[in-house]
Amino acid sequence: MPNLPSLAAYPPAEWRHRLSSAEWQSIQSAWVTLLQAYINSPHSVLANALSEEDSSLTRFLTTFAQEAASQDASHSPAPALLKAVIQVMDKWTSLELTTAFDTFDHLANLAKIYPKKLAAPVLSKAFTSSHAAAIESSLTALKKSLIVILDAGIRGDLKLAEARLAKLNPLLHASPEACMLFLAGDDFLDSLIVCYKVMNPPLRKIIIATLYLCLFGLVVAQPAKWSMLSDELFALKSAADQHKQGPISANDSLVPELVTSTPLLKVLLAKAEADGAATPNLKKRIMALEAFKKGAMVRPKRLVRRKVDKGKGRQTIDDADAEIHVHRMSQITQVQDLFPDLGAGFVAKCLDEYNEDVEKVVANLLSESLPSHLATADRSEGLSSSHQQPQPDMAPHSTPPQLPTRRNIYDDDELDRLTVDTAKLKLREDTGMADEAVEGWALMLTRNAGQMRRLEAKYAFSGQQRELGRTAWRDSGAEDSDAGEATASRGGRGRGGGGRGRGGRGGGRGRGGGDVARPTGDKATENARKGKEANKGSRANHNRKAGHAKKMARGGFPG
Repeated sequence: MPNLPSLAAYPPAEWRHRLSSAEWQSIQSAWVTLLQAYINSPHSVLANALSEEDSSLTRFLTTFAQEAASQDASHSPAPALLKAVIQVMDKWTSLELTTAFDTFDHLANLAKIYPKKLAAPVLSKAFTSSHAAAIESSLTALKKSLIVILDAGIRGDLKLAEARLAKLNPLLHASPEACMLFLAGDDFLDSLIVCYKVMNPPLRKIIIATLYLCLFGLVVAQPAKWSMLSDELFALKSAADQHKQGPISANDSLVPELVTSTPLLKVLLAKAEADGAATPNLKKRIMALEAFKKGAMVRPKRLVRRKVDKGKGRQTIDDADAEIHVHRMSQITQVQDLFPDLGAGFVAKCLDEYNEDVEKVVANLLSESLPSHLATADRSEGLSSSHQQPQPDMAPHSTPPQLPTRRNIYDDDELDRLTVDTAKLKLREDTGMADEAVEGWALMLTRNAGQMRRLEAKYAFSGQQRELGRTAWRDSGAEDSDAGEATASRGGRGRGGGGRGRGGRGGGRGRGGGDVARPTGDKATENARKGKEANKGSRANHNRKAGHAKKMARGGFPG
């Protein structure tokens, strides 16, 4: 058979970006054609092509695995090319020659590119073929280097350890043989436990994934390694017990995080029961690790600002029907006080289910015994406040008949007219009485006609006037009343006693017989004294003159 043409190496990402789609498709078609020729050719042809110095086929397969497993997903390989490559690798496992495919890097790239159902058979054949020694040697070298870095802890190259473990995990997922190789002995497991103490969250996640894949690989191997798994579980329990006695928190170790964040124990127990390998010793060790599970990790609830309905939407005809009763809103508020994370719409559905019984709703929410349609409903559902406008009905309609008018006994009464009677207003102003008093008098007068006549006769004006009131000015207050009393007591101005006398005729001119020198308490004396003081300012003070004359007669001196 003539020699096949050489294959160009798989280009790197920066070269693939420069190729057009048509060029890229034609190049991939050429690769697929050549690979199909190698697949259909005898094993000797493939062996010769791989054993050549600077083999183009080897260079293409290694560069393809390296570039396809990279993070750059642009210009990804076609499905036909992927299928051709895995078929060539499957044929390679039956060849007895040392190539660049026996390394950890190439096998890890294949495990990352292909799903497990395609990569696992090829890797399983490679571990059981003549290439097993070379593959195990490459993986053992990786294992030793990882143990050194992980045991160094914070002093080691943690970035390098994280990158290598991340590249190893796809291979552990696809190859149970690789899992058994890394868990052989306690060195690798102990190094993972030691390095987990370093507070490096990304590295911790990768360590958890690595250990989970290794333990899971023991039970999916053919045959399953139950004895080896039991030893590893015992080692994990011993490490967890030892960590408990240390100064660091018991939950801040590898074992509690492994059994809490992964379904490892449940998967192992299910596999053991399915294979009939669930011995009492294995169950006991699984249950012992169950005790290291952390409590329920309740994440803080994210505060979500609820949209407040301000009632500023367009009013529609159906708004009156859409209004929620105040009683229903109070019931929803009572439930939300106990369960603030529940939406008003979900609470309304629960109230409808239990006939608006708030106690039943709260009890069923606490016991998680809601019906299936409520248990699976959205608990943050709010009340719908959107109303669609009804479609306008433009069809012609006949004019409806006019509504009949109805009259009753209250038509045209005072409250119906809402007008004020001017006669009643004038009567209220003249009498100074309230409306109730005026109505009371009117009711009495209608019942007793004689009372009306008597009042009119008493208060009616006949045109006669017996007395004329005084028009002279009078001082107001206490002096008017005192002056009036004095005037009434003196009985008018006249000549008192013997009148104005000359010589022996005494008595003089008097004012009603009053004397200020009489004993205190006499009514006439008091009135005289009041009049004496009241009239001093309106006329001459003759008393002062009389006193002066008496003083002169006694021979006194002025001053």
